[in-house]
Amino acid sequence: ISDINKSGVDIHNQVSILAQSISDVKNDTFELNLLVESNNEITRLVKHIDQDVENGSSILLQEVKLGFEECKSLPNAISADVNNIIEQISTKIEQIDNNIIKAGCFESAGFFRMSNKCFKLFNDEKRSWEDANNQCKAHAMRLAEPADAVVVELRKYLLDKFGNGGIWIGAKADGSKYAWQDTRMTLRNDNHLWDPDMNPGSYTSTNYCLVMLVNNGKNYFPGQPYFPVECSGKYYTLCEAKC
Repeated sequence: ISDINKSGVDIHNQVSILAQSISDVKNDTFELNLLVESNNEITRLVKHIDQDVENGSSILLQEVKLGFEECKSLPNAISADVNNIIEQISTKIEQIDNNIIKAGCFESAGFFRMSNKCFKLFNDEKRSWEDANNQCKAHAMRLAEPADAVVVELRKYLLDKFGNGGIWIGAKADGSKYAWQDTRMTLRNDNHLWDPDMNPGSYTSTNYCLVMLVNNGKNYFPGQPYFPVECSGKYYTLCEAKC
């Protein structure tokens, strides 16, 4: 009887183990089914996306395309806005510069205005061209680069106001021609303002610079005051406000 009871217990234990194994299998099967369903759903979605990509008609793709087009136009829009702002800032700076020049161009400080340009003559001492150029820079100006239309009037004003003398202005020879040193514009050898007794083409080595002769006398030409001289010569300095 003892042996039978023992066998019964063993059988009961084996049945319990088997039942647990069956339960485990059921759970595993349920999870497997979930995985299969998930895989099927993924497969279906992939096929749907593939079809959408092929047809190019899904709402998602349309939104993506629309967003892409907007992104493509965005740099141009930003660039236009930036250029707009830069232009506005440049205009404001130009207005400020002009206002500063107008406000600061008064006779009590030695300035004078002509043809909307502001000049100042430094006749405290005579300087070389290089020193004259540095003198103008030290005052936030440049050696004068008077336009053709104002030269004769400017010469007369300087003669009447300050008397005879040669005055440095901002052109210098570069080996073949003369050029205004700040704007880099060429001063042609056939310009009508050259002194007729001088051939500028013969004085284009780099040690020659330009003076404006404001002397009065029969040997001087009021309408043709440009005269080439060696840059080491000493003359007064005519500066012009940059604008």
